[in-house]
Amino acid sequence: MPQTFIDGFRYDRWADRRWCDRLRDLPSLPKATSLLSHLGATKQVWLGRLQGEDTGPLEIWPNDSLDEAVDRVTTAGAAMQEYVAAQSRVDLGRDARYQNSSGVTFDTPVRDILMHVLTHGHYHRGQIAQHVRAAGHDPVWTDYIAFSRQQKKAL
Repeated sequence: MPQTFIDGFRYDRWADRRWCDRLRDLPSLPKATSLLSHLGATKQVWLGRLQGEDTGPLEIWPNDSLDEAVDRVTTAGAAMQEYVAAQSRVDLGRDARYQNSSGVTFDTPVRDILMHVLTHGHYHRGQIAQHVRAAGHDPVWTDYIAFSRQQKKAL
């Protein structure tokens, strides 16, 4: 697996963990919790699709408590990271056949699905930041460069 995807999913888990910790420190923010839960749910769906599973029964907007959302995004992120680590360069070019939530069948290269999962997470973490800021609280900084700098310091 190219290092870019390995690093990308390490970053994804780091950013999710930062938001999990921050949301636990704040008063209840239902929309932010919903977005965090959605991040975990969509990782579950995409991983299932990559593994050839029927993901039709999986909800993409579950009604989770904050603890459930944290558990969902943590578990799904770990599973996705394990999947990525087990793939080869050849696997990236392979098409994954799946049905979307409307029942339409697609054949999409694994690399495109992985990139989608990474950018989807970044997008929704930005939305979480907006909700936190609108509620009068400071968001956490989850830009990739912050992750990169932290990793460099740890060495």
